[in-house]
Amino acid sequence: MRILSINNNYNKTSFKGFERTVYKAGKMPLEENILHRNNSYILRSDLPWKETAEKIIKKFKNIDKVSTIIYACSDGREPISLLIALDSIASPEEVNKYCPIIAKDYDIFAINQAKANFYEITEEEKNRINSISNGKFYEYFKPVSKIKDRYKATQKLTERIKYEVGDFTKEYQTLPKENVILATRNCWPYFSMTNQYTLPTKICNHFDKNALLLLGEFDFSTQEKYDFVKNKFQLVPPFCSGAIFEK
Repeated sequence: MRILSINNNYNKTSFKGFERTVYKAGKMPLEENILHRNNSYILRSDLPWKETAEKIIKKFKNIDKVSTIIYACSDGREPISLLIALDSIASPEEVNKYCPIIAKDYDIFAINQAKANFYEITEEEKNRINSISNGKFYEYFKPVSKIKDRYKATQKLTERIKYEVGDFTKEYQTLPKENVILATRNCWPYFSMTNQYTLPTKICNHFDKNALLLLGEFDFSTQEKYDFVKNKFQLVPPFCSGAIFEK
């Protein structure tokens, strides 16, 4: 675990899709009073999404059903990214065994945004989607007005994702014990100091087998990859500024 300033490390990654800063109740909008940020975009570059999807397909190829849970899902761009990546390399039947993706955030505003299904999608995001899906952007999103960059997700996405309010630090013990993909990406610096120290051990001990844990670049502002490896997770390829651990 690292003891570092959130502010000093946060701006290493560019965010253009969904940006929002939440401050502690009753506090001035200053950096030291930040509760959390909802900053996200589709197919964020800290994870090689196609290679990650290939890793998932290979690991669970002999499993009929896999539980996929994403915390800190923000306005839905995180589960959408994973779903598009899986859909780009697998048949609909194979993708469905990872669905519905359970996408949670403790911020009610973010979950309401996800449920509203309204997205301002940047040209960068659109290019990423077309690149990974061989030009199938409009299979995943449809324009909602004549205003540029305003879209809704199509049923190909919305029917496979279930949005809920949830707090990973309070719910990890309720997760399945095996055959699970857990993403808690780019949220660890907002956890309490106690949770940053203890959760790597607790979640490793919770899982029995066949578990993948996906983290983001921002998480390693305060965590070390060794925090997870020393607790019997394995750091596995594809290696990136984020991380994939398995048990």
